[in-house]
Amino acid sequence: MRPPGIADRLEDLRPGLRAGIPFGLAALVLGVSFGVLARPLMGTVAPIVMSAIVFPGAGQFGRPPCWPPAATPRPPSRPARC
Repeated sequence: MRPPGIADRLEDLRPGLRAGIPFGLAALVLGVSFGVLARPLMGTVAPIVMSAIVFPGAGQFGRPPCWPPAATPRPPSRPARC
């Protein structure tokens, strides 16, 4: 048996990439709309820097309420509600 090659790895990734397309498109639309609306007020560079620094950091605070407790650290006094 031969070791897995790049083509085999791409085949493994294909379902995940296909499932992520709608999220990527939504992020693109939101990013473009933010850039278009922010440019007259903030200039050209500031919205790009803000998008690169602020918004990815804000993503760590969101969590669907039905994720299992092991997926996100929680104090024992606050069990997950699902």
